[in-house]
Amino acid sequence: MILETKKLWFKKAQVFLEEKLPDVKKLEEKYDFISLISHTKLDLPGWGLKEKDTALIDLTLPEEEIFKKFSDTTRNEIRKTYNNPDLNFELNQDFEKSYSLYSQFEKYQDRKPMAKKEMTSFKSALVFCKGDPIYGFYIIESLPYSRIRSIFSKRLSIEDKDMIKIISNSGRRLLWEICKDLKNREFVFLDMASVNQSNPKSANIAKFKMSFGGKIVREYAYIYKSAAFKFFEKIRNKIL
Repeated sequence: MILETKKLWFKKAQVFLEEKLPDVKKLEEKYDFISLISHTKLDLPGWGLKEKDTALIDLTLPEEEIFKKFSDTTRNEIRKTYNNPDLNFELNQDFEKSYSLYSQFEKYQDRKPMAKKEMTSFKSALVFCKGDPIYGFYIIESLPYSRIRSIFSKRLSIEDKDMIKIISNSGRRLLWEICKDLKNREFVFLDMASVNQSNPKSANIAKFKMSFGGKIVREYAYIYKSAAFKFFEKIRNKIL
């Protein structure tokens, strides 16, 4: 998947897990800034590179085998949601409500939400409790690959411990529903998008992601910046 955006007079592109890498020279000619995510180490002279771990859920396995790889706790929490008639799980149905929950979650953490028009390129998934959205995902789809873009929920604005547990359980069930849907549409894996088990700040989210039995692989993030874009950044940083 290639997501194109524009900021000021600069053209930007995000390239996610393309099965066949686009012509790099043509990309450099067309865009001022390029972010490219791959599971393969590439030879891209002049590009910046950051490496990290991610986890891949194998969707080519039978459903029962995928579920069996989940941790005991995750499987039990998913099962509990089937007994809650107040929960409703929807995949790619209500973008406005998913974006509203996503943006609120980002703002609670003093982060700037991605622009709405850019998020429309991703598939959304939501859990509703009595009609109120409580947990969601944005998924990048680039057949045959898929990748989590964002995880968000209502937990930061909730104090009731029982409700927080319902939100937690429903998020695990929602990811299970996403896995089944992707498998039915012949995707081969779901990339959990970065698993940092060594940083205490990200330990909880890493534990959540690893509870789905994914295989740890290396992920490569490449960055290209044109000469004009680098000059703009230099001037902007001096001003700031």
